[in-house]
Amino acid sequence: MAAKFVYKLLGTFLMFLVLQPFVTASKTLKLASLQIIEQGQHRGYGVPDAVGQPSSNDTGGRRGMFHLVDNYKFFNETPKWKNFPVTYGFVSNSRIPVGLDSRAVNDSVAAAFKVWEAVVPKFAFKKVEPGETANIKITFTKINGTYYGFGYAPPNGTLQLDNDHTNWSTGSAPARNQLDLQSGVMHEIGQTLGLDHSTDHSAVMYDTLIRGTTKRVLAPDDKDGITKLYA
Repeated sequence: MAAKFVYKLLGTFLMFLVLQPFVTASKTLKLASLQIIEQGQHRGYGVPDAVGQPSSNDTGGRRGMFHLVDNYKFFNETPKWKNFPVTYGFVSNSRIPVGLDSRAVNDSVAAAFKVWEAVVPKFAFKKVEPGETANIKITFTKINGTYYGFGYAPPNGTLQLDNDHTNWSTGSAPARNQLDLQSGVMHEIGQTLGLDHSTDHSAVMYDTLIRGTTKRVLAPDDKDGITKLYA
């Protein structure tokens, strides 16, 4: 009887040794899976639309992450331009900020329109004068607070850029205290085309532009939004 009890106890002990590694491995795999889900859920949360400061979330533009979720948004009733080409121009009373070269400003604005046109060729953007007759009416004006610009959805099409407190750059690499004009204009153009803010940090349509950086390339989220709107 005693021998039978010993054999039974030994068998239970051996079964515990055999199963223990698999139990531990299963717990480790489960934790790893949960970490992957957590990383996916914390992508791209936005902050108020203004000139921003670099942070660990903004720098790097979420490079290397899979594009799994559409973060773009449209305005209510999804307004958009229905006749093409879409025209743009500077309104007559617009005053370019002191220190900026008018040709460089025009080149930066034209380059910004070209980037959007490359994704939706039917825009066929055309500059007209005076700007009051254009679909997208560009003006430099004083904008209060830390905002650098406003873009109004179709059919309004007003595009305002600050000429009071924003230190604009038209060069290829803005200084740490400068805001890249082409990047800012690209964002505002997106709004005049009908795109609202995106929650994707890497998107041009994200609501904050960081001084000393550029966003002159549309992110997949920007492209997805504009092509769906004008499909």
